[in-house]
Amino acid sequence: MTQMIIRSFASEAQGTKASDALREYGFENVYQFAKAPGKTGGTAAARSGMVADLMKVHVWQSHAEIYADRLAKGGAMVIAHAPFGSALKAAELMDKFDPIDSGIAATTVKPDFVWDDAAPLSSALRIPVLSSIEHPAETLSGISSLTKGAAFLSTFLGMRLLSKGLAHATTSMGLPLLTQSPTPLSSALGMRTSSQNATPLSSLFGLPVLRGR
Repeated sequence: MTQMIIRSFASEAQGTKASDALREYGFENVYQFAKAPGKTGGTAAARSGMVADLMKVHVWQSHAEIYADRLAKGGAMVIAHAPFGSALKAAELMDKFDPIDSGIAATTVKPDFVWDDAAPLSSALRIPVLSSIEHPAETLSGISSLTKGAAFLSTFLGMRLLSKGLAHATTSMGLPLLTQSPTPLSSALGMRTSSQNATPLSSLFGLPVLRGR
């Protein structure tokens, strides 16, 4: 992870001194920008090229456009990608060479832009990486993760694990099975399974059998 420290200077000579000081100290990712020499340095094409060059070193486009307008008037800009923890030193080194207003508030110990090479999309959008932990949703919500066991839902709801038997739906509700009888209807009505009566139901209830002519 690196922190971007940016300073503008009134002259290229000052920018060069600041860049040299950073590199002598040990900073590797140091970039210096200045207006292109000649009359073409202030053209729209030159400005677009400067914006593109600034964006290549991870400057936001909206900021790059402001910096490009400032550079079109002359001077120089130095950008240092300081490793995490070294931003203050980079700022101190550049501030020794009398930086001027760049059009955007200078970054200091708490820069407004942090670039993480491991998360370029989050860095570009300035969206913090959520987490690298195994269960980020658990940390964000404060609710413990559901267990990975075979009965995670029952455990989460505080319910007993449903039986794996054939009657699991009945026993899971705490209700006994209706019957173990292989002939539950006959048993419930008190009827014999086998009968010589041709009309067992009518006989049971004392109803006459309908007869056709």
